[in-house]
Amino acid sequence: INADVINIHAGGVYGNKAEALARVAAALSKLPRAVRSRLTFENDDRSYTPADLLPFCRATGVPFVYDVHHHRCLPDGLSVEEVTRQALTTWDREPLVHVSSPKEGFDAKNPRSHHDFISPNDFPKEWLALNLTVEVEAKAKEVAVARLRKWLTRNTAQTR
Repeated sequence: INADVINIHAGGVYGNKAEALARVAAALSKLPRAVRSRLTFENDDRSYTPADLLPFCRATGVPFVYDVHHHRCLPDGLSVEEVTRQALTTWDREPLVHVSSPKEGFDAKNPRSHHDFISPNDFPKEWLALNLTVEVEAKAKEVAVARLRKWLTRNTAQTR
């Protein structure tokens, strides 16, 4: 399919994160270079934070896809600015990041469900001046991307 990125969404702890990550690292070493060169790992909203995965990604040479929504659902003490800075160092090409907004807001009982659109407040200001591929995870797909793009174009022009 000529995919540039094959993203692995972290999640399986199996009783011990360190052991689970060690097993993944061992499996990675057995993959063909053509596959390994496309793999990325993403933090999730239940088990693996950026603080868990960034050292793993640096050690294995696998780029880290920063999902800011997941990080807000499962915080680890690192700021968006710090995770963004560290995530960028794992890439040897244009970095990929994910953004989404919670369906019922971050104060909801379950903020994990994705909204139809992206709230401009949920787009990290730390990303505005960066050259990134931003994957929008929203139920309204292209309409959500168009709305966010319009807002970003209008508001980043005002801040320059």
